[in-house]
Order: sequence, then structure tokens, then C-alpha cells
Amino acid sequence: MKSLPQISSNSDPQLKKVTIVAVLTCSALILGWLPGRITFMLSKFGYVNTKGILHNSFIMMTFCNSCANPVLYGMCNSRFRAEYKIVFNKVLTLCGTSVTPSSSAAVPDSTGILHLPRSSVKSDVQRGTHEQSTL
Repeated sequence: MKSLPQISSNSDPQLKKVTIVAVLTCSALILGWLPGRITFMLSKFGYVNTKGILHNSFIMMTFCNSCANPVLYGMCNSRFRAEYKIVFNKVLTLCGTSVTPSSSAAVPDSTGILHLPRSSVKSDVQRGTHEQSTL
């Protein structure tokens, strides 16, 4: 029987970072959905009142869980953070508030979607200066 290759966590920092993001994402999903599902199941057996504050709080927590992934990705990935800044700057501009643009300007494509210039992202990665997660 063939054995799987051994992967050292120190040999590939990118693999370690992806693993951390995956664990955080799965944990957020479990912590966000499990309490609501448990109270829903208990309410079917009459142990929890569906009009009570506990049940409604867990249901609201389930809805708020949908916001967890973009926040986690923004914390762990510098490119996501840069794209968020572009989107928020665009929204604030539409609302009439001006924000100083960042050093890497966004370039809209033919559909109007804003993208970071590839050269700035590549140069950060090539230099090894892209931000590492400090979780």
C-alpha cells in the first residue's frame, strides 16, 4: 500500500496560512450555526420556546454568520483587504464622502468591476513583503 507524502508545516508557509483560514472558516460556521440548529431541534420537542429570547438570539447569530467569511478573508489576505478598500472607497464616493485613494489605484474593466493592478500584487509576493496573518 502506498503511503501519503509527509508534509512539514514549516516547509510551506502558504500551506500553513491556507490551513489556518480553513480552520477559522469551519470554526465560524460551526459556532454560528450549531446553537441555532440545537435550539430549533429542542423547540420541536418542547424544551425551548420559539418566541423566547434565547432561541431568537441564536437565530440572529445564524444570520450574522453569513458575514464571517468576508471578515476572515479580509483579516488573512492582503489582496482581499486591498479590494475591500477599493469597494468601500467607491461606496463612500457615491455617498458623497471622499477618501484619499491608496497607492495602488483600481482599474475598472469593461463591465465596471474594479481590479487591482497585477504588477503591484506580483511585486509584493515576489519580494516576500506581502502581509502574513498574525492570528
